[in-house]
Amino acid sequence: MSKPKGGWEKLKETQKKKKNEADFLKKLYSALVHRINAYTTVRDNFKLLSDISMDMQIEDIEGGMKKLLERYPKDFPDDFTNEFKQFLSFSSTSLSLITTNENKNKNILLNMYKMIIDLNVTEFSKIY
Repeated sequence: MSKPKGGWEKLKETQKKKKNEADFLKKLYSALVHRINAYTTVRDNFKLLSDISMDMQIEDIEGGMKKLLERYPKDFPDDFTNEFKQFLSFSSTSLSLITTNENKNKNILLNMYKMIIDLNVTEFSKIY
């Protein structure tokens, strides 16, 4: 049998537990901050694609493309910004046939995919 702990030993044990809890909370906080920063970076890099709508201004498109091209310079052809603007322009005209006001921006990506299938698009130039 172990002998009962005295007041000093209990105090040391309590302090050790509190230090371990504090260390755990610091590590947890640090990990959460790291994840928040990572998710913020991803959101900022791909904001153009996640916020896509037919009401986008040219400045928004160009700013979003600039961020993507700066971050991934080898992944996009040189004329991708102009191609993307042309695609949005084409899409806004074509999508009006299959999109209602109620779901205009909500289902924009699904509608674009439907449009590509309906138009039987089979080739994309300069896709690597």
